[in-house]
Amino acid sequence: MTKHTLLFTALLFGTALTAGAQRQVRNHVSPMGVQAQFGRVVTSIGDVDADGQDDYAISGPGVTIGGNGAGDVRAFSGATGALLWSAQGTGSWIPCGSRGGTTGDFFGFAMALVPDADGDGLDDLAVGAPFFGLPNGPCRIPNAGQLTVRSRATGAAIAGRTQTGAVGDEFVGQAVVRIQDGSFDGVDDYAYRRGSSIEIIDGANGSLWISLPLPGGSFVFSGAGAFNGDGFAGEIAFGSPSSATVTLVDFYFGTETTFSGPAGSGFGSVLVRDGDSVLVGAPSEAANAGAVYRIDAASGSTQLAQGLPGDELGTAIAAGGNADLDLVLDDI
Repeated sequence: MTKHTLLFTALLFGTALTAGAQRQVRNHVSPMGVQAQFGRVVTSIGDVDADGQDDYAISGPGVTIGGNGAGDVRAFSGATGALLWSAQGTGSWIPCGSRGGTTGDFFGFAMALVPDADGDGLDDLAVGAPFFGLPNGPCRIPNAGQLTVRSRATGAAIAGRTQTGAVGDEFVGQAVVRIQDGSFDGVDDYAYRRGSSIEIIDGANGSLWISLPLPGGSFVFSGAGAFNGDGFAGEIAFGSPSSATVTLVDFYFGTETTFSGPAGSGFGSVLVRDGDSVLVGAPSEAANAGAVYRIDAASGSTQLAQGLPGDELGTAIAAGGNADLDLVLDDI
């Protein structure tokens, strides 16, 4: 598989194996080729259709259904691969100050499951559209960004659960992550980027709980579990690929720990929580061979794998299920 295949095709494994079961591989082909970025985010959404198997959602922020650059999210049955629902952003709008050409929201650039927002008993899905433009007469102010919480069951936007940039270039929704209950009301919270800040939303009612500055140069972040070993999964990892650093922040106690990768490696371009550690992509390392690292409190930064020149390994990472039945999450 070449590094381009992910952009055309989303390949998904079935649920965790049980004794004697066979692993399923399902292939969903992008309807619009590489420019659709189909498969940028793939996430489990639980058992939406109540057939006993978890289902999943795939985003394509470059999909042009709904206009140029609108973006698209589709939910599929884990049992059959059938389409359950789809949702799109808005495209083909004119940016203010443009001398020609149109753009779109890039809906689906980031996604995360968040606590139930519509009272149906199911967690819901927060979807980021970081290039959303604020309406301004015949044009739109670009890159304000928008984050909408959508019903996991239907894909419909949930009233009162939308965050929108107030000005251009806030890129709201470029990153979103669920975190353990920080407001101590018994419900998990979630965090998203707004300009140079990270805003943490109370998962119980959708209100802003706290706003904190992003570490300098950061544009991607992930939950880090109970990284510091205190048993409370409140840490967040911030990646700054331009400086090849990842900073772990415990926003409850204000402590920070920084890890560095090789200069020019893109270390921190991709961050994925894996239990109480973080998987880190460095796709530019070693003549674009790329590498994947794990950082944790016990061993620091450890390289797990390195690609061949040109592979750009670490461009995308996922923490997989327990494929070998050893009760430890595997990485794919």
